[in-house]
Amino acid sequence: MKNQCSPPQESVPLYTLDLNTNCSFPFWIGKNKFRTKSRLHQHQYIQINYVTKGKGFHIVNDVPYRIEVGDVFVMPPFVPHKIVSSEDAAAIEVMEIEFVPEFLNEQFSDISSARGLFDFSYISLFLVSEDEVRSDVRFSGEDQKEINRIVQLLYQEYQEQRPLFEHAFKALLLQLLVIVSRSYSESLKNEEYTQIFMKHRRAIEETLSYTRAHYAEDLRIETVAKLALMSQSYFCYFFKLLVGKTFTQYLIEVRIEHAKEALAQTELSVTDVAINSGFNNVSHFIRTFKANVNLSPIQYRKISKGSA
Repeated sequence: MKNQCSPPQESVPLYTLDLNTNCSFPFWIGKNKFRTKSRLHQHQYIQINYVTKGKGFHIVNDVPYRIEVGDVFVMPPFVPHKIVSSEDAAAIEVMEIEFVPEFLNEQFSDISSARGLFDFSYISLFLVSEDEVRSDVRFSGEDQKEINRIVQLLYQEYQEQRPLFEHAFKALLLQLLVIVSRSYSESLKNEEYTQIFMKHRRAIEETLSYTRAHYAEDLRIETVAKLALMSQSYFCYFFKLLVGKTFTQYLIEVRIEHAKEALAQTELSVTDVAINSGFNNVSHFIRTFKANVNLSPIQYRKISKGSA
């Protein structure tokens, strides 16, 4: 099955981590300059922006937010936005910190522990959609000093890449997110974040149940994304965040488990098992089964029935 995830607006450039020079890690930090004619773009990862020089506007959902030195804002994936300088002759400089959620904590890959994610309040910053992104959160003088210190250390760690720098980078990133999250929580009621999270969590749980009930059908991502009331790209992002795998990977696992049960408990032919499990191509079923179980369907049947 093809990965059917696509950006919400195909006309808007989509940036990935591997586009960054020499980026072989699940995170990156670097400086970027934006002028008055900067263009709309989106990311396939989480991005923290820290304004280091100049002033201008961060435009999200056609709403301009004034930004200046010391401001910080978090961008979730697949949200079109742009940063523009307010001065024709000068650019606004932004330190961009980019990473995938799994880099922070393994709990982001397991829906069974999803409720525990609220022990890490910073997760709420990643769960907002386009109309919920904020760039107007302000920080105290002490927080701004600490943010600047952490960002500079992050940049230094990434540039030097000394032994164990990945661990140092993660520790510093968590410190930064705690400060940012506290300021966000003060400007918006935490209950709003909780409601957003629980709404999305229930939607994903419904798609898991739907998938287990309809695995034998021609199940497509657009179908379950509509069920979850999400765009395909946002559904793919949030599903991977909570379940730890893509929807396609999850669907294959469900189909393989059903096939294993049928092979062990019935005398159905491999062809019938494949069709009943949602595979419309027997050769594809055999390849997929072997890739996931390390045995062919016939070998698995013999072993499970004790006739090997």
